Amino acid sequence: MGNNKRWMFSAVLPPADAIFELFDFPSSLTGILRYAEKEYGWDRSRRPSDNTVSSILKGEGVRSQDKLQRYLQAYMPELSVSEDAVDEYVELYGSVFQRHKWKSFLQGLPDIDVLGQEVAPCLQFIRDRILSEEEFQHELCPDGIRELSVDNPLSVLCQYVEFPLRWLEALSRHFGDFQSLVAPGEMERADFLDFRLCLELDFILKALAAIEKGIFEQWERVEPGLYARFPFLESDGLIKPILPTSICDPLHGPYSAFLDLLSSRFTGESCRNESFSRSIPVSDEDHGRDRESLRDTQKDLLKKWRKGISYPYFDVMSDLLDRRIPRSRLKWGVQIIERCATGP
Repeated sequence: MGNNKRWMFSAVLPPADAIFELFDFPSSLTGILRYAEKEYGWDRSRRPSDNTVSSILKGEGVRSQDKLQRYLQAYMPELSVSEDAVDEYVELYGSVFQRHKWKSFLQGLPDIDVLGQEVAPCLQFIRDRILSEEEFQHELCPDGIRELSVDNPLSVLCQYVEFPLRWLEALSRHFGDFQSLVAPGEMERADFLDFRLCLELDFILKALAAIEKGIFEQWERVEPGLYARFPFLESDGLIKPILPTSICDPLHGPYSAFLDLLSSRFTGESCRNESFSRSIPVSDEDHGRDRESLRDTQKDLLKKWRKGISYPYFDVMSDLLDRRIPRSRLKWGVQIIERCATGP
């Protein structure tokens, strides 16, 4: 089942894979293990093979599962990978539910002091969704995750996801039960896309709202007169200005909108693209080039960022922020918003 349909079934929590892919992060266990072995030097020879890891996730090979668990604990002892956690991961693997992957993601995050208190509300939002999915599953399948026990699961789903009225009407026209959501030909494509979009936006916009809340909570503590200094924050917030909009065609994407925030609204001055591009850091090799060639490189980079062709590395954006809002206590929150804006 592809991610499009899986998102529809895992309505409370979207597929972790779909979110990780936005940031080029491996989503399968074997992919994560390979990443750790390449980036951090984990000894691959000490763990089960990729095929065996896949078999473990299907509930096969108890002895291999023990070997995998010992391997993970050797490199991540602070996570205390419990037997219950592994058992739940194996039980839910391949099902339409997603909390096992999200729990693994949360366990692997650095300490909140490293991440910053700005993300605390978003992490709590995900934890709340994990609990909601568990409740949702127990209502749908009290006798096991693959045994549907209610006549109309959509009525249960509506207790967990906020559907606009027109989507509810579309669902009532086309479906008698939950299974027909993926039955070929049962739903017009436009309604299918509407329904999927509703589920995606329900998660993504609420997650972004939680991030915005965390940033504002921190900024209000460190920046007296925050809203007097930046009036747009009180009227528009941080997320609304970077949502995609249609401005004279083509679509004005989130990253281009973020650059607009950075080039003018945080600095209190209107800044043309050419002037703004001069703030873009350049490599040591580029410093030896003539000024005109250097300017062309900076302008070309800005064009690519605005079009979403490429995005700056995290440290490059950090240097750019040092130039645009020097010594600002708002910098970390702005960098979090910048990462949000890279998502399509």
